[in-house]
Amino acid sequence: MADDFEVKPMFEGQYHERPQFKVNIQGNDYMGVMHDDEIKWFHPHPHKDFEDEHVEAIESQIQDKLNNSEGLEVKPMFEGQYHERPQFKVNIQGNDYMGVMHDDEIKWFHPHPHKDFEDEHVEAIESQIQDKLNNSEGLEVKPMFEGQYHERPQFKVNIQGNDYMGVMHDDEIKWFHPHPHKDFEDEHVEAIESQIQDKLND
Repeated sequence: MADDFEVKPMFEGQYHERPQFKVNIQGNDYMGVMHDDEIKWFHPHPHKDFEDEHVEAIESQIQDKLNNSEGLEVKPMFEGQYHERPQFKVNIQGNDYMGVMHDDEIKWFHPHPHKDFEDEHVEAIESQIQDKLNNSEGLEVKPMFEGQYHERPQFKVNIQGNDYMGVMHDDEIKWFHPHPHKDFEDEHVEAIESQIQDKLND
């Protein structure tokens, strides 16, 4: 994946300031900027040297780092009750914001980060918080059909105390029985699948 990563502001202090980055991928330096949550590469483009899936995984990594929220603290709200949910505090560029996640949606307490940041920035941070709160623990990976033409990664993941197994083939998760879909909402499973894909493509 990305080896070295450096960031500095472009158009610093101006209305259209944005982060400019340099990333080293397998010994080659590539540069670009992120604008409106989208990566714009300078020449040479990494697309000429790597598969699209590899570049997309690297772009996702870069976006995560550039949108990074620090100091996420989580504790249960209404602990032990039917309507228990995670309450969090997150530090964004030196300011603390609090909220809860309910039905896979972030509900902010006052003050809202929307008053201080662009919607795209807040959405990226919300996505990061959701990933962390939906976190799958204990991902174990080993090859299936090792050394053969159709080798693929087989994984075991622990989700809230239960083990689930599957394989990734053609960038798609195939679950073995029992499926996590029987125990969790589709949105939760999709978030976990996205996390597994990120880790397997890492």
